[in-house]
Amino acid sequence: MVRDNYYINGTDWIDFFNPDAAKAYWKNFRERLVPLGIDAWWQDATEPENDDLVGRRVNNGKWAGEEVRNVYPLLVNKTVFEGLTQAGKEPMILTRSGFPGIQRYGSALWSGDVGNDWETFRRQIVAGLGVQAAGIPWWTYDAGGFFRPSNQYTDADYIERLLRWIETSVYLPLMRVHGYMSNTEPWNYGEEAKGIIANCLREREKLLPYIAQCSEAISKEGYTLMRPLVFDFADDPMALQQKYEYMFGPSLLISPVTEPHATEWKTYLPKCEGGWRDYRTGKHYDGGQTVTTAVSKAFIPVFVRESEAARLNP
Repeated sequence: MVRDNYYINGTDWIDFFNPDAAKAYWKNFRERLVPLGIDAWWQDATEPENDDLVGRRVNNGKWAGEEVRNVYPLLVNKTVFEGLTQAGKEPMILTRSGFPGIQRYGSALWSGDVGNDWETFRRQIVAGLGVQAAGIPWWTYDAGGFFRPSNQYTDADYIERLLRWIETSVYLPLMRVHGYMSNTEPWNYGEEAKGIIANCLREREKLLPYIAQCSEAISKEGYTLMRPLVFDFADDPMALQQKYEYMFGPSLLISPVTEPHATEWKTYLPKCEGGWRDYRTGKHYDGGQTVTTAVSKAFIPVFVRESEAARLNP
């Protein structure tokens, strides 16, 4: 790669704007990795980060790097997607960066190397909804945060945050846990947390047929799985004001708990035919009101839209 001048001058970044460089990159993958039978590919640091293209030329000096920076992750994922497709694979690519258009290349975004505090958690939800609104349906985060405290396995405050991250991740397009220099297995955080996380995993597995149904709609109809309330309740002005609530497919309203030590939580239920049902207790609520429900460390409020409840049992 160096000998053939396939790197952007002065950087460690391959010049994917140069078709020959992209082909050489994939040739290495095809010869060394594809034979191993890898089905999913993690393309990290596809920004490029730290504004490394600013002031540099790409595609053998033809273009200013800062003018085409946002296209870089698209070309990285395009290279991998097309190579896997030619190899007879169904590509699944997890990439740290991307912009509208990248969804055509089997790419899922995650929010990168984030912290773990409550404000960062809240920002992840907003970011995810923004990505969905931009037309990119596959998105996730590092549940529990990428950067974690050194005493993460015994810090009660951190473990509470971890549980809220994971409880919400059950209802993301992709559910995953990841952390820097961490052993993130549930049993490392104590018996109580282990049991709660195990229940989250069971809930995700229970929802897989519903998620698969929604995923088909994504592919065929341009649907989005994680949906700002205004997508489904455009005539309800209160729906637009909810920063952290969202729909998970057509049937479930998710109300993440984004503050510490909560024992109850307020959720706005939009106006809709048939109203809502508490997913956990079965209690019915009319739409167009804010309700207060009990919460514990073990669960967050989730509500079923009665008119779409049948979809939960496809």
